Parts: sequence; C-alpha cells; structure tokens
Amino acid sequence: MSAPSSRLTRPHSDASYEEAVVRKSNLLLEARLLQAQGRDDEASTRFAGVARTEGELAEYCSKLGYNHMAQVHRYGAAGCWALADDLDLSAPLREHVTQYSRTLRARRRLYYSALEQETAADA
Repeated sequence: MSAPSSRLTRPHSDASYEEAVVRKSNLLLEARLLQAQGRDDEASTRFAGVARTEGELAEYCSKLGYNHMAQVHRYGAAGCWALADDLDLSAPLREHVTQYSRTLRARRRLYYSALEQETAADA
C-alpha cells in the first residue's frame, strides 16, 4: 500500500474496507428510498446503521494515516446521525439540528412532488 497523502485517498487494497463501503452505500440508498416513501422510522434505523459504519470507517482510515478520508467519514456519520434524529447533543443544538433535518425533508418532498408533476406533464 502506498503512503497516505493529504489528498482524499483511501486504502483501495483492503477488501474489508471496500466491503464496508459497499455495504454502507447500499444501506444509504435503502434509507433514502424509505425516506422518499415517507417511511421515516425505517429510514431512521437505516441512517443510524450508515452512521455507525461511517464511524468505523473513519477510525480505520485514521489508524492508517488517511486523515482526510477519515474526516470525510466522520462528516458522513454526523450527517446520518442527524438524519436518524439520534444525535448526542445539548437540547438547544439537538432541536436546531432536528428542525433543520425536518425542513430539508419537507423541501425534498416538495421538490420531488414538483418533479413528478413536470414529468407527468411532459409525458
């Protein structure tokens, strides 16, 4: 394996890392699909699973010296914990993040609704 650099590189030669990335990606797609279907409780469970995996990947990359990639995984974990509505934060910050997540979900639903209407009109 080549030496870690400051660029966004990752340990490509490690099969277990690649398997975890694929598993995480599939779970994230599943969570987004459930969310789009309005099945928020099920999506929340999947997002929490993605967040845990992102955290594990961050630790792994950090141990190997891939600090930039570790930071990317930490950011992904935080985002997924927010989507799962399961953050260990102070009450005011938790409320802010929860409200922000709800606002994003509502805007996404509006966007997809408008997109469906445009698509139907074009057909």
